[in-house]
Amino acid sequence: MSRPTFSAPFRVSLVLMGAFAAHVYFTSWIYVGVPHLIPLYLDLHAILSAVDCHRMGINVYVSNPCDALRRGLGYSRLWLWLSHLGLERDLNNILGFAIGMLFMACAAHATRPLRLRDQIITVAFVLSPAIMLGVERANNDILMFMLLFVASRLAAGPRTAWGQRTGAVAAWLLIWLGAFLKFYPGVALAAAMEQINDRRTLFGFFALCIALTVLFVVYIGPDLVHLRNTVPSPQGRWTFGAKVVFQMFGYHPYATGLGIGAVVIATVIGVAVAARANWPSIRVGAADHFLFNASVVTLVFCFALKANHDYRCVFLLGTLPVLFTALNTNGALRVLATLTIALSAGVLWVEIFQDWSILAAGHGRPNLIDANRLEVFSIKLIEQIVTWAMMICLITISARLVKQRWAALRGPN
Repeated sequence: MSRPTFSAPFRVSLVLMGAFAAHVYFTSWIYVGVPHLIPLYLDLHAILSAVDCHRMGINVYVSNPCDALRRGLGYSRLWLWLSHLGLERDLNNILGFAIGMLFMACAAHATRPLRLRDQIITVAFVLSPAIMLGVERANNDILMFMLLFVASRLAAGPRTAWGQRTGAVAAWLLIWLGAFLKFYPGVALAAAMEQINDRRTLFGFFALCIALTVLFVVYIGPDLVHLRNTVPSPQGRWTFGAKVVFQMFGYHPYATGLGIGAVVIATVIGVAVAARANWPSIRVGAADHFLFNASVVTLVFCFALKANHDYRCVFLLGTLPVLFTALNTNGALRVLATLTIALSAGVLWVEIFQDWSILAAGHGRPNLIDANRLEVFSIKLIEQIVTWAMMICLITISARLVKQRWAALRGPN
């Protein structure tokens, strides 16, 4: 009787789940650069506590006494629908652990690490301080990544024309659900539009977008007005964004504008390099192609507009299947893929160097407030430079995929 065999993604998911369970059991987050707060899964707690207070008739946008930190709801009112499912704060630990386990399995299957090299890179990415920060918080950014992963598989769809259209519509609706829940995932629709092959589907895409945009403005618009004035911008350690480097040098009033302008320049550079380069085709499936471009668009959009907590780098996982494929090519494309992975790893793991520097200075292992106060400027500056270089590399590869797609649609001259 032959022994059962397990796929590489399944084996990697077991490793990731085991590591996550060990962090939960031993409370070892702080030893890998992740600040541990109480209660565990604090961001999930913020939502569940808002649901509890909402049941009591309290306006959770004004105050939320059910929350451990008295935080008002920082998301759209759609999250309050969880009250109809009977979810409450008492389920915080169970739901947080389940979300973490599901994310580990999803991450392993989204990256599809078939070679040992790819499996090591996947494990290193997922267990990095940046991504584990989101897992420790049970932040809904990891839910948005899982949603985008499912959308990419639906967008690829069966090979029949009916199956492709049905899968595409389901993918669009999932992305819109992300937009209603967390706003920024809506930019992934740009990647979805690239997958459209005919005018009829394109017309349906725009008709759906117009209808849902109206619904978004009517239903979610009031939340945006309120959240603009109440949700604080991330700052200190465990943050990244185009404007951060300008803030570091004192250009606070102009940081956002300078950051957006610099991202535009970086995009022009990436597109120009991709347009001129004579690289081999990156042969990936439609799902991986979509997931890469959707992840890059999401990252660049968030990077340009605001400062973000490091766990938003979870979308770097969506770029790995294409990067793994590019590693198997030759020449400059392979070098670019190697550089992109190295830069991404640097961004994901930089906080461990901050901790080592603080420990080396004799300050001991700091709490969250001291960690921000003792942050090493030079390491933060290097992090921002590495992040900018990573973004340019990702934009370049994304532009190459778009060019490749358009060439395939045009066919031979």
